[in-house]
Amino acid sequence: MSADEIKNAALALPVHERAELLDLLMESLEPANHKAPASLSPAWVAEIRARMIALEEGRLATVPAAEAIARMRERLTRHAG
Repeated sequence: MSADEIKNAALALPVHERAELLDLLMESLEPANHKAPASLSPAWVAEIRARMIALEEGRLATVPAAEAIARMRERLTRHAG
């Protein structure tokens, strides 16, 4: 299988499988630097995976970063004054 075929196959994977593949590839490049933080509990890992699946299945809406930041600034302004 060529590198292009591997790339195309990887890009066709569901989001959570691409994330697992990314983790595996990153670990193969920098094993000492690519460890989950000790404070990341198994419950949080499960939550992250569940959210990724929900996003992939269209059950979770996304918001552009600029909009999310603007919303938070608005909330902070309202609560500060």
